[in-house]
Amino acid sequence: MSDLTDPTSDFISYLRTPGPFKVEHSCLQSGCDFHTGLTAAGHVGPGSNGTAVNAVVVQRDPSASSHDVNNPGPYFDEQLAIPDDDRDLQHREHQLDDIKVKHHTKSGIPTKVFAFSDFTRHPAHHSLWTAPEPNTKPWCPFRSHLEFNIAKITLEAAIMTRRTISLIYTTTAHFGTAKGYPVVVHLANLPTHIHNSQGMGGGYIVGWLPVVKEDKAHAGKLAWANFKATVWHKSFERILSSLTAKTKTGQWLECLDVVQCWFFLLILILSSDFEEQSTMALTRGVRALWPCPVCLIPHNKLSDMLHHYPHHTSCDSQAILATTQERETTEEREEVLKEYGLHDVLNSFSTVSSTGVHHALSWDKLHFHPGSLWSDHLWVELQKYINGLRQEKMSQVDKSYQAFPHWQDQKHPNQVMNISFTDNSMHEDISKQYINKMVKSDKNWNFPKLHMGLHIFDDVKAKGATHNYNTKPNKNMHGSLKDLYLLRTNFHDIAEQTLCINTWQVAADHIHRRLFEFDDHQCQLDEEDFFATVVEHPVLMSNSFHVKLGSKQPPLTFDVIQPAHQADQAFINFCVKLNDFLNVLLPSLSILLPEGKHIHLRGTDEITEHRFIHINYESMVNWHQHTDYLHSNPHFFGSPCFNCIFIRLTENKVILGWLVFCFKCLVGNNTFPLALVHPFDVPTGLRTQKDKDLNLFRVCARP
Repeated sequence: MSDLTDPTSDFISYLRTPGPFKVEHSCLQSGCDFHTGLTAAGHVGPGSNGTAVNAVVVQRDPSASSHDVNNPGPYFDEQLAIPDDDRDLQHREHQLDDIKVKHHTKSGIPTKVFAFSDFTRHPAHHSLWTAPEPNTKPWCPFRSHLEFNIAKITLEAAIMTRRTISLIYTTTAHFGTAKGYPVVVHLANLPTHIHNSQGMGGGYIVGWLPVVKEDKAHAGKLAWANFKATVWHKSFERILSSLTAKTKTGQWLECLDVVQCWFFLLILILSSDFEEQSTMALTRGVRALWPCPVCLIPHNKLSDMLHHYPHHTSCDSQAILATTQERETTEEREEVLKEYGLHDVLNSFSTVSSTGVHHALSWDKLHFHPGSLWSDHLWVELQKYINGLRQEKMSQVDKSYQAFPHWQDQKHPNQVMNISFTDNSMHEDISKQYINKMVKSDKNWNFPKLHMGLHIFDDVKAKGATHNYNTKPNKNMHGSLKDLYLLRTNFHDIAEQTLCINTWQVAADHIHRRLFEFDDHQCQLDEEDFFATVVEHPVLMSNSFHVKLGSKQPPLTFDVIQPAHQADQAFINFCVKLNDFLNVLLPSLSILLPEGKHIHLRGTDEITEHRFIHINYESMVNWHQHTDYLHSNPHFFGSPCFNCIFIRLTENKVILGWLVFCFKCLVGNNTFPLALVHPFDVPTGLRTQKDKDLNLFRVCARP
């Protein structure tokens, strides 16, 4: 949530009451209220998995208010050390929502307890580490910084030369009749927003698997399927060969804090579509007796979403394969393997210690929902149903999509019924706007991609949120890979050429990082000033602001505004209500009224409307800076867009509301940013048990 108390805010200094989101006062009895602080509703979002310590939040008593002094939450006999303002340790009892930070027992760092409002993210204290001196010639092996920049620009311009280097990051893609099968690796230890990015810390190509061309003379035969699986695993084993020994013996590495750490490599997550997952697990796919690569569900029970079946394990699969080797004939081995739905191929992942391939396989949102279950099945069935109705019903669906609100980073199709979509991201956005309706269908729903959704919760429990193992970051590399294919290859032996250029890209990325560190080091102040500005104030941006109004409209008088909104009851006596509001607000904030007299705005006075609010705030989920975009625009891409917001009425009361009108008003010599909101504060009666179970709260707007 956003906090509108930042001194860098474009909202003026009367926004002082602390809180994650706030509105100071309300003076209206019905209709809409004026308020002085805003934040978008429902945009806190899931946190990153990149925290370097284990944090335990004391659980809230669901029957108690967050500010209920009579029910302060759980009590612990143990009293733990907490840091005060001087970072010295004190002792106190746990309070509601406290966060206890425990480090590894051998780290020597004491356990600390932070009040929720005090906990924040910041760099390690300077006494614990010393930043290494940067390389004084970071452009090497180039002779100068200029030479490196020329080489980078040359490659970006797609000029054929052996010494050019660029900063492009690629992943698997299809382009024309050519197919590429690169292997992209991400370091799961890094925070999600880093390992899902491109560049330093993001995904890198570590190998390129051969694509076996289909042979119609052998297609569909077991021997041909085993051959393709063997090629895949032998090739992947070559990629893993440099890691195999380290997974057993580990690897010593000196970290930035000059501590030697012993790391063991293992494969935690494998992301791909269903067909590739079957190849990785060496199961026989959709036609097998046990088609799921994760669990042992029979092929005729794939639509059963009520029962759970035992999981595959790598140990069991290896034991079955070892047992078949004792059989004398191929037919006898095939009889056993067919019963378990496995290929007669040694799995390359068995060479990596502490890695279970079946457990590592993960439900991929891109391939299993918008790119398959929705686009190929659910949406197709819905289109069949709607096409069987009258023409006006089809038109009604398109009109419903046109009327759907415009959301940040979401496509907004105006017509969906008669268009064939091939973009998975478009299908994903269409599915978000689809309201489920039970329709009769004679479709056979007994197929693996429907069943794979049964493993979502197991994956979330074991590996975190789905963005930890989503293939979207790799798909985002398709554009640069296609450009590389078209501009930098001769369309033959593209794997060798692509990997060669990718090696240059990795080298360029490393050089660019060294240049950045060198330039940053040259610009730093002395150590004392540096840590005073960076450690004590870790979130600094060149364009740092907290709240900023945008989409400025021409100034208008009250006499013009009120008739223009005469159909909206909120604008009845708009000027009078605003006078009453300001006469209560300003004294309560210790702001002197102009000339000590009551404010009396007239119909000829002007205010300036703003239809957009940009809010930077620190998330209460992961303590990172996030951004909300709020609109109160009657013509946003041709449609009205008025966002809902959280409103803090008092220290203990927060309600929802509807952002109706944002404006700046000149009072005396000061300009005040204000908002007209429609509060949803009408009592809705007792909460139903279902709402309590789902943690839902119903709201009702004033008439």
